[in-house]
Amino acid sequence: MSRNLAHAMSSSELATASDPVCWRRALKTFLDTLSSPRTVRAYERAVTEAMEAMEADLVADLTPPMLAEYRAGLVARLSFVLAMATEGGDGQ
Repeated sequence: MSRNLAHAMSSSELATASDPVCWRRALKTFLDTLSSPRTVRAYERAVTEAMEAMEADLVADLTPPMLAEYRAGLVARLSFVLAMATEGGDGQ
């Protein structure tokens, strides 16, 4: 567990860390350790997009195949954007 996350969690939260956790609660706990508003917004947006796309309610709902599939989608999207930028956006 990161030092920042451990610092942000109370001892009662640490005692129940093995209980199922809603990803929004985990995200808020993590975001509360950050000082840059810009970083908070970026992380919140990225994690929310990912969790909603994977349709996971709990952190424990995530599986390696789900994460790999989501990552593959990101890589494909980035590859497409880079290809379009390289080709001048006309797709040829």
